[in-house]
Amino acid sequence: MNNNKTKLMNDVNHLFKVLTPLFIKLLTILFTFLFTVITSAFANNRADNQSSPYMLDENGNEKLDDKYSFGFDLNDPYKNKNRP
Repeated sequence: MNNNKTKLMNDVNHLFKVLTPLFIKLLTILFTFLFTVITSAFANNRADNQSSPYMLDENGNEKLDDKYSFGFDLNDPYKNKNRP
């Protein structure tokens, strides 16, 4: 009886020694995957909410939006909007 119990304990001990590293690797892969998915979801959301500083004028040409020009027309830097 004692021999069977010892054999069972050795089997269980061996099972833990084999499965523990595999379990740790599995958890590492799982958390890495989740971290990657969650952070990429936040990055995509942030990128979608950012607007471009450029807008289209009436001819369909791209021009810098006025709120980013700080009083200067950056499309024509020699023209100052604050002057009369």
